[in-house]
Amino acid sequence: QGPVQSGTIDADDAACRYFDLHAQYDILHADDWFEALEKAVQGDKLKKLEALSAAHTTSKALWMVLDEFQSMRN
Repeated sequence: QGPVQSGTIDADDAACRYFDLHAQYDILHADDWFEALEKAVQGDKLKKLEALSAAHTTSKALWMVLDEFQSMRN
């Protein structure tokens, strides 16, 4: 359960539906990204490590942006 659904972030019903829907799509998108990365690295272990590192760095940066947006709202 995320912060909207748990009440950590105050949100109306429409916002809750939005986040519920996107939680489901996040899983599908993660699967799509995994398949794309697997295809891109073509079994090359070095490419796989580089891709994983890039994905990790990107996800951390995205969370930092989202955290900043949230802090600006408070």
